[in-house]
Amino acid sequence: MDAIHFDTLEMCVLTHGVLAVRLGDQEGWHRAGEVSVIPAGVVHSCWTEAEGASEIVVHLDPAGLGTFTPGVWPAPAPLVERLARALSPQERDAALLALLAYLQEAVATPLVRDPRLERVVAAVRDRLADPWSLPELARVAGMSVSAFRRAFTAAVGASPVAWVIDQRVATAARLLRHTDRSVGEIALAVGFGSPSRLTEAFARRHKVTPSVWRSAPDP
Repeated sequence: MDAIHFDTLEMCVLTHGVLAVRLGDQEGWHRAGEVSVIPAGVVHSCWTEAEGASEIVVHLDPAGLGTFTPGVWPAPAPLVERLARALSPQERDAALLALLAYLQEAVATPLVRDPRLERVVAAVRDRLADPWSLPELARVAGMSVSAFRRAFTAAVGASPVAWVIDQRVATAARLLRHTDRSVGEIALAVGFGSPSRLTEAFARRHKVTPSVWRSAPDP
């Protein structure tokens, strides 16, 4: 049965099984270890087609949370396990805050009002490993290269190419902290193509190598 919540953002953490999910006119699968994010006003439904599923569902006041694109997103296993293990309301709230902080950095949509720029943001986040170039980004926006570069830089505060690199470095930082994938695997996953290119870009932003970042304690 379809549902809609007008005043809350729904966050569903699947801890076991698989669900079929419909968000608006999009359908897909929600698997254990993933989080579905359903902003206020989005018609949605979910159901199981095979084995049972276990989920943790919370409704949050969207004020101050930023603008989220509806969808199903992978979440770091330690954060999901921390939430599943929480025994007290205080532990549950702390786990939810940690997961929400991750989602805010990982999938909150930048405040761009132009739907042409929104298409670019969504496309890059969907296919971060693609070889994005300025002409290809402009093509997604449906704009000339010069007009797109001016509009994007004015809206986001960084040039399109610099923003793509920032997204890749930020995603790599999360993967380094929350997975055991190798630096080479992460470099390919986020679109750098080689460990050396990831290391160079990472060091420019964080002043340390990916390996040092991974071994450092969480801030």
